[in-house]
Amino acid sequence: VVRFFPQYIRVKELAAAGDVGEIVMARLHRGGSFPSHGIDNWFADIAKSGGVFVDLSIHDFDFLRKRPSVM
Repeated sequence: VVRFFPQYIRVKELAAAGDVGEIVMARLHRGGSFPSHGIDNWFADIAKSGGVFVDLSIHDFDFLRKRPSVM
């Protein structure tokens, strides 16, 4: 989902144009509070949600693995 955010699209454009040089590492940070929405506290059940790492970090990995031409 984050690959469609304007800021992420701009980063991909800069990377594709070579304006930021060769990218050899990415450091990502997710902030916020524990989700309070969801049926039956779905987010707190690791068997259902995969836990916070899977539930949120998957979006960052998706963004990082997409080539600019794929967007």
